[in-house]
Amino acid sequence: MVVATSLRPLDLGTAVGAAEALAGGRGVLTMDDTATGRRFAHRDDALSPMDSIFRSLLAAAFLERIDAGTYNLARAIRLAKANILGNSPVSEKHVGSTETVEGIDKAAVIYFGNTAVNLLLSAIDGLAG
Repeated sequence: MVVATSLRPLDLGTAVGAAEALAGGRGVLTMDDTATGRRFAHRDDALSPMDSIFRSLLAAAFLERIDAGTYNLARAIRLAKANILGNSPVSEKHVGSTETVEGIDKAAVIYFGNTAVNLLLSAIDGLAG
């Protein structure tokens, strides 16, 4: 059994780099400390294939609800400045006004808009809690 006798602060950049080396690949990681507002980002300017898959599946789940009659593509959703996240090229143009569900869906999948993803997740109760 190994017992730690002293603890050092974890260098997340080094840890993620080591995980990449071990896995033989690249990782994209962003973490926000909601208590302090600090952010850690590793390759946050890179696009991840799994991110693309996630966005497509999210859009499909949302479109399923539209087919079921739960939502309407023409429904307008108001966008507040407080909702805007980084990398939201479409949504940031609609601050203070509205965007349709169809536009939000496209922004999430085609333009990789982070705000659009959160709006879609909220609409299907994916961010509950």
